[in-house]
Amino acid sequence: VAVAQERNRPDFLEAAKRLGDYYVAGAGQMLAPAREADYRATGTYGDSYVCDYFPAIEGLALLHRATKDGRYLRHAQRMAEFFRRFDALPVDHSHGNLCAWRGILMLYDITKDRAWLDAARAKWEAAVTGGFIWPIGGLGEHWHVKYHVTEACSESDWLRFNLELWRFTG
Repeated sequence: VAVAQERNRPDFLEAAKRLGDYYVAGAGQMLAPAREADYRATGTYGDSYVCDYFPAIEGLALLHRATKDGRYLRHAQRMAEFFRRFDALPVDHSHGNLCAWRGILMLYDITKDRAWLDAARAKWEAAVTGGFIWPIGGLGEHWHVKYHVTEACSESDWLRFNLELWRFTG
């Protein structure tokens, strides 16, 4: 979506819409409460349902902004509600987790529903007070206390998450 807008490429936006439509079409299966145990069993690392599916919240919110198609916003909200059932620290992959949380902040920006902002603030508070954030302000590739390996995408996501929180809360 961002590249489509930045480069004025309607064909890229059409590709993003096809991907968004795929997410919307699969909602009944992917967000089925009856499958929750299966999803928990996949863990929270980079090849899991919890890590790899929910970052699409952000993309769907971006699609809604670009197209004004309410289906994308509704599905992003539904995904975010379902995601919150799984989100508890520690988590094995901070990057995918923070992508989902940036999407939740985008839902707040679009809807002005304080529940999204309050949830994001609670996530920040849990990360900081729980010892998951390093003394220098960064975090590990995993949301684990004393995990000593990082990756730049997690650092970037944490910075962007903090900047958005600051923008909304001052």
